[in-house]
Amino acid sequence: METSSAVHDAARSSTLRRLAAVGLAGYGVVHLLVAGLVLQLAWRGGGPRSSGQESTADPTGALAVLAGSTAGRSLLVLLAVGFAALTVWQAVEVLRHRRAVPQPGPERRAAVLQLLRTVGSALVYGWLTWLTVRAALAGGQQRDDEQRSARGVLALPGGQWLVVGAGVVLVVIGVYQLQKGWRAGFLDELDLDGLPPRLGRLTRVVCQGAFVAKGASFAAVGVVLGWAAATFDPDQATGLDGALQTIVATRYGPWVLTGIAAGFAAFSVYCFTRARHPVS
Repeated sequence: METSSAVHDAARSSTLRRLAAVGLAGYGVVHLLVAGLVLQLAWRGGGPRSSGQESTADPTGALAVLAGSTAGRSLLVLLAVGFAALTVWQAVEVLRHRRAVPQPGPERRAAVLQLLRTVGSALVYGWLTWLTVRAALAGGQQRDDEQRSARGVLALPGGQWLVVGAGVVLVVIGVYQLQKGWRAGFLDELDLDGLPPRLGRLTRVVCQGAFVAKGASFAAVGVVLGWAAATFDPDQATGLDGALQTIVATRYGPWVLTGIAAGFAAFSVYCFTRARHPVS
């Protein structure tokens, strides 16, 4: 009982929630920067880029942009603190949801699904914390690092299946994001009642488009990653940036990337709104 009470108190900690709000706002800034990098990739010709000459169109590239700014290190430290707070907050929520799982039945399935979503959020925010700390200390991760990692995994026994599995997971995440946007499944995370009605409706529509576009991006990364494994081409297994470079080389690639960039920019609206108007 005391442990359960401590978990509940930690989840409702005002200090933790304020720090988490900083992380959510920072997450929005990262998405805005990624949107700008995607636009740059869309209309620069789509040719291969030299390592270290340009920031990749993904979170590591966005963090590299921040690292190169005037107050880069200070901003990254602030982001790292915010992302770490988000990680702790979601980890506490995992403990809280785990203790609240009901007996077998429809409610149990919904509770387990919510638990899995919270675990996924904690892992994502933990990954962002690590990336931000790395960017603050060493300027971020470059695309060549991703290529070396892909080659290393593909060279392992059963490595192709591991990468194919990772691609399938990303496609599943993408489909979930698409469904969340289409069904407005994010509304239980935002308190839109405090906004003027017209602004609230506009925010809902923008957030729906954001989740749909982000889901499509994840699905595209998964397909490219799986194809790279199936054809044993580690040069293509480079995450979001590699997937976008593959897309931009197609006939309508720049326009597709423009839509994806708009989606990432719109997702920042969700992040800022959740930071400012979270559900109590």
